Amino acid sequence: MKIGKWENVLRTLTWGELEEWAGDKIVSRGRSYKKHVSDVAVTPEDEFIAWVQGTRKYATWIELDSKGGLDCGCTCPYERGPCKHAMALVLVCMDLIEEKAKIPKAAKDDERLRLYYRYYGEDPEGDDWDDDDDDDGDDWISLSDLGASLKKMKKQEIVDMLLDMAANSEDFHITISDRILLQTRGPKAAASVLRRQIDDIIAFDDYDAYWSGNYSEPDFTEVQASMKAMIKNGQAGQVLSPGLVLWENSDNLIESLDQDGEIGMEIGWCMDLVFEALFLSSMKSQDRLLWLIERFMEDQYDVLPDEEESLCKGGFSPQDWAHAADLLRDRLSSMPAPAKNGSYFQNHERSELLSWLIRAMEESGREGVIELLMAEVPRTGDYERLVRALLEAGDLEQAKQWAIKGFEGSIEDAPRTAWAMVEMMQTIAARLGDKKQVAALAALAFFDSPRLGNFLNVEKAVAKEQWPETRLGLMSFLESGRRPDLPDTKVKAMVAWSLPAPWVSRLSPKRWKESYPLHAVLIKIAVHEKRHDDAIARYLKLTGSARPWGLGMELANAVWKTHPDFSINQWKAAAEHQISQVKVSAYKSAGEYLRKVKKAYESAGETAEWKAYAKTLRDVNRRRPRMIEVLNSLEKKPIMKS
Repeated sequence: MKIGKWENVLRTLTWGELEEWAGDKIVSRGRSYKKHVSDVAVTPEDEFIAWVQGTRKYATWIELDSKGGLDCGCTCPYERGPCKHAMALVLVCMDLIEEKAKIPKAAKDDERLRLYYRYYGEDPEGDDWDDDDDDDGDDWISLSDLGASLKKMKKQEIVDMLLDMAANSEDFHITISDRILLQTRGPKAAASVLRRQIDDIIAFDDYDAYWSGNYSEPDFTEVQASMKAMIKNGQAGQVLSPGLVLWENSDNLIESLDQDGEIGMEIGWCMDLVFEALFLSSMKSQDRLLWLIERFMEDQYDVLPDEEESLCKGGFSPQDWAHAADLLRDRLSSMPAPAKNGSYFQNHERSELLSWLIRAMEESGREGVIELLMAEVPRTGDYERLVRALLEAGDLEQAKQWAIKGFEGSIEDAPRTAWAMVEMMQTIAARLGDKKQVAALAALAFFDSPRLGNFLNVEKAVAKEQWPETRLGLMSFLESGRRPDLPDTKVKAMVAWSLPAPWVSRLSPKRWKESYPLHAVLIKIAVHEKRHDDAIARYLKLTGSARPWGLGMELANAVWKTHPDFSINQWKAAAEHQISQVKVSAYKSAGEYLRKVKKAYESAGETAEWKAYAKTLRDVNRRRPRMIEVLNSLEKKPIMKS
């Protein structure tokens, strides 16, 4: 192996570079996974490859891209960049190089190479192996050679060998028994095997070991293998009942064990097979559609196959959808109306059912969706869906009236719905060509929720020549709490305000009384308007709880180029507070603040000040190795030299 190029890369890697490559969470998980890496070897392309134990055993490899940077691949389901398995392999390879360990070459028939080439869609051609290399011997036989060897053995020898293996391994005994039952018995026996395998997963009870890092997770391999075998053997209909049992217990498995999304993916793959079995079963088309709708309504973790793709694959007719519409309408009619302050799940269940009923009506060509939504509003308060449907139908006047009714009917108990109605009113006003009403409604939203985003919404809605006057009214409201759009007999001189009265004027009921001036909003507006001196001066006048920590960080991030001293002091205080927590996660947070301190010092030409501060931190934290690692990453100190 050309170890030199890898030595150069791995010996110079820093924690910061690894975090930039994969993210700090993956780096942290990779560190805990080092003990799960086994059989590190070298491929013909001079890449490191290994087995890493996860939910199942994954082939994992790391390689160098055309620019000499890290790249990786893994047979695990993680698709959002480098995975924890690849990170663990990187760290293990660092240890091996540091120890000057001899890393063997992967055998030609190494199963991992087959997975590697399949991953890249390639076939290994040519002979990249140096036959003169030392042969350390193989401790296992490839699948192709295994097949050839078994063919040379006598039948009784194979039987004796399998019986011996079953006698010495309970797992093997169970596996081969299941395979025989699936191949030789009828559909009921096959379904019984699958059900037992699923029950074993549901009964998984090694939670303490799992969460403590002593790796153990339910293994779905045999379940998936059984489902595939049953489908292949023409027993697709027998997959559905056990598959439904797995699905009914999937939420509990995901909630209890799914740290990284792998269990959800495994269940999703099982349900892919259940869906395949559904389409091959003898179930009537209209019943298949209802079965699918039921599952999709239950899918709160979004693990099922793609909804539209599945419905398209089903090839359902308008008659199938009409049948579904009839049953869904009956179910909706028999469902008790949710209580006024009902739970999220009650309202969500009815909303999902209504969505599918509307879909079924549309797919079957039935009319009456708007009438249905009007009838549902008193029960659900779902004005949004109704107004949206009226907008799509082009009935602006009705949409306006229902939006106003929806606002008035929900402002007390469901203010989120009310302000969604205000947004729809703005859409209606815009389509009616009433730009001033759009601005008046935007101002109303600001008075209800005074924040920078709503301030900018008003600025966007108001005509350019009208903005200075409107801005003055908004700023006056932030200082005093008095709305400029309402008359106030107690005030002698009201701020000028020329926007029209909005279609609605009430604000959400407040659970607490606001204390004016609203300094945080005024500071954020000052930053937006590049009035950094004003923003800092107002912030520094605040004391105690009136000076929120988050606002100080936001301000420091915004003004560090113009006021580095202010920002550096804020970040130092935040970093030192995190360090005082004496926790690894807090050290990482401290590192983020210290990275900003370093950048600000260097940008201001004060590198010596940073070095002095960093030295002080090293001295104070010399007995905290994980904090020293954070400081090393700031200085881009290689991991292997740390």
